[in-house]
Amino acid sequence: MRRPSKNVATFVVVTALSLGLLALWGRSRFGSLKIALLYTGGVRVLADPNVRSIGDLSPQSRTSVKFRMLNLSDEAISIHGSKSSCTCLIIDDLPKSIPARGRGEFEVAYRAGDVPGEVRQSVVLLTNASAAPRITLTITGRVVGAADRRGVQAE
Repeated sequence: MRRPSKNVATFVVVTALSLGLLALWGRSRFGSLKIALLYTGGVRVLADPNVRSIGDLSPQSRTSVKFRMLNLSDEAISIHGSKSSCTCLIIDDLPKSIPARGRGEFEVAYRAGDVPGEVRQSVVLLTNASAAPRITLTITGRVVGAADRRGVQAE
């Protein structure tokens, strides 16, 4: 059996160390490797996460969920408006500013309809950031009747 050459072994060790240092830098600077990779890919404004589950809801009930926004750019951004996929989604705290290299939170309220079933609704935040003029936030869940909550299908 042939042994790998010294050059190949050196390459593997240097590559492993480089990737380890890159991962350490990403976690220390951004809090997660995922966000560090997005940053190196050019993303400067994002919601983390941009999809949130609200679980099971009764018809006509209300709930809210918070989305964390990250501004990785060197300039403050303003979120000045929103467009919802339905009237069931509401964001009250606009306009909102997020400082350079800062974080912000948005609370999105959801009002369930009358009809049981899967829910997937989105709201688009309108920003002044040239790299991300629109940021989409999505809520998923399920509207269930009383029979659904007991594990029996409603008719």
